[in-house]
Amino acid sequence: MDQKAARCQYVAILTQLPPNVKDINLAPLTRDLSAKAVNIPLSLNSYKPKRWAYVTFNSQETMDAAMEQTMWQIRLHPEFLSPQTN
Repeated sequence: MDQKAARCQYVAILTQLPPNVKDINLAPLTRDLSAKAVNIPLSLNSYKPKRWAYVTFNSQETMDAAMEQTMWQIRLHPEFLSPQTN
């Protein structure tokens, strides 16, 4: 498996983020979910953060467990989507 495919293997999309959320705001969430990395893309026109984030995990099991957790949803009201469903 090449390096790019390995990086994209266990990625979920966290949607419905509040406006102007930065990566650093999701640091506690990253620790709680045992995520490897979180990336919030920026809009090309305004450079504002988009309202979704790519969350990378080490394994399918970790990703599945994170997608089932609901304790952090009270704070942010986000929703996980699998990139394959888009």
